[in-house]
Amino acid sequence: MSRKWNRFLSFLLAIALVTTTFSSDFASTRSFAVESEEELEQLDGSTEESSELEWEDIEENDEETPAENGENPEKEVEAESGDDEVTAETPSDQATEGAVEEATADITNGGNVVEEPATAPAVTEATASATEAVEASSEATSANVESTEAASAATSASIEEAADAASSASTEIEEKEQNLVTVKYKASMGGRVSVKEETVDLNDKDAKFEGSEATPWNDKYQFTEWVDEDGNFVTNDALLVPSDVEKDTTFTAKFMKLAEMPEIKEQVTTGGMNVSVKADEGLFPEGTTVSIEAISDDKAMETAQDTLGDNVKEAKGVDIKFIYNEDEIQPADAQYVHVSISLVEKIEGTDFTVLHEHDGKVKELEDADVKTEEKNADPTDETKVATAVEFDSNEFSVYIVAGKDSDESLTRKVEHYTFEVKNNEGVWEQYGEKQDIKSGEALNNPGIPELASGQSFIGWYIWENDKYSNNPV
Repeated sequence: MSRKWNRFLSFLLAIALVTTTFSSDFASTRSFAVESEEELEQLDGSTEESSELEWEDIEENDEETPAENGENPEKEVEAESGDDEVTAETPSDQATEGAVEEATADITNGGNVVEEPATAPAVTEATASATEAVEASSEATSANVESTEAASAATSASIEEAADAASSASTEIEEKEQNLVTVKYKASMGGRVSVKEETVDLNDKDAKFEGSEATPWNDKYQFTEWVDEDGNFVTNDALLVPSDVEKDTTFTAKFMKLAEMPEIKEQVTTGGMNVSVKADEGLFPEGTTVSIEAISDDKAMETAQDTLGDNVKEAKGVDIKFIYNEDEIQPADAQYVHVSISLVEKIEGTDFTVLHEHDGKVKELEDADVKTEEKNADPTDETKVATAVEFDSNEFSVYIVAGKDSDESLTRKVEHYTFEVKNNEGVWEQYGEKQDIKSGEALNNPGIPELASGQSFIGWYIWENDKYSNNPV
């Protein structure tokens, strides 16, 4: 009976051993089966001397147990249990049971103690294989990472090289497409320039010349003008900012002593105007002459109407020039010259404007002073006449004095005409239709009234201020 009980305990112990091994993270466990308290006390002292059971020993005992004992485990179970419900053990179960039993008997010398091996070989091998696989996978992953990093570094290097190459090529193209133009600035005796030289790439849309400013050495000298390489006049402004320059060129600032730039006065009567100019000392070099010529009234009227509109009533103009060495020049350092115009032939209008035409552009001179008089004593008539004009200017060409009617004046200046004749009884009767026209427009011919025998038609006359006009309409 004791033997059967030991075998049953050994079987349970084997099951517990396997379960514990797989659920305890391969921890080592010792289990004991004893029959009495005396055996337990003996085991307490001998536990430390027990050696671990190796799986190789179990396998050897599993093979030797049936031969050594000369027993059939399967038949013993069936004969001794006497239970019809006991299920036949498989060969593997038998081998396991025998191996466990023999191992237990060997370890305890009494068949009562079983010591669990520290690690299960199958599990250890599986764990080792898994570990090797993980390490291999890690090494492969590391290799892939290193390969990826190397590829990334190579790609980055290629991109940088391509970018450098593209940048270099772009720089070369830009250098080839540059159109560099150099402008030099010089000054004649008596002055200096703020900038002597500058270079600009004409192909660069944002690039532009800054220019140079001319200034005299002292108060004994006066800047007169900038000229180009051929000596042609460029501008009389002290600050020169070149434009439309397509090649290397040089500009020179001209200066003269004030003693060599005397005062100029000139007066001319032309085109119904008395025109006088006065230039102070230091504005024009000695030997400068003044040209003053009237332009046609038609030309003055056309220019004035193009600028001011159709309400321009009358206009007169004059062309004023300063000539030095057969070239037209302007006042030095853009200083002003005084101009006075007395209108012998007066200009009518309600408003008056002075226009300046220079280089094809026309602008109004807002500071011009126009002197006027009333045209007549009629308080309802706003028409005036211009008698004189004065202004200052630093650019000379054509000046126009224009008289125009205001919009309100044009609205009120509608004239009404009624044509009348005397009948046979000497009474005035209306003939034909009334005519309403604006001032300056021509009347439509009303025709000739019916004449009596011996009468003749002389014309239509205006009855005004209790008398007829001297001239027929």
